[in-house]
Amino acid sequence: MIAIFLVIIRKSAYVQPLDNHLRRVTPFLRMDISYRRFIQASSAEVGWLFSLEDLKGWKRVFLRPLTKHTAIVLELKGWPLPRWALNLFLSPFFFPDRNAHLALIVTDWIKFSTEMESFRSAWLDSLHHPVSTPQSNLLASLFEKR
Repeated sequence: MIAIFLVIIRKSAYVQPLDNHLRRVTPFLRMDISYRRFIQASSAEVGWLFSLEDLKGWKRVFLRPLTKHTAIVLELKGWPLPRWALNLFLSPFFFPDRNAHLALIVTDWIKFSTEMESFRSAWLDSLHHPVSTPQSNLLASLFEKR
């Protein structure tokens, strides 16, 4: 029963870029991170972020198969939730250091990074060039006639 539960939990966790935020879902926490919080996103090898020599016990055993994977590291202006709350629901491997950095290990990091940057760029463009709506066009035409 525990093994089935662990497989279901593992399959129910994901990260998804959306129009104006990044959604991080785990079985016990659903967190939306606004693109406003992003300073930068970069990629790094998990083995570089977390040194196996510094880890002991189950952390070392858990991290060993992941050391060659690439993680997307988000540098944030601040945490979307208090750090103590994030520590309750997320693994310590989401936090490469004490700063507001969030490490995400995804299956296809290139595809994920491209998709996230595409959404983020579109969001930034929408801030600089607001889309006109029929309502705003109607209001603008009413004020122009006066």
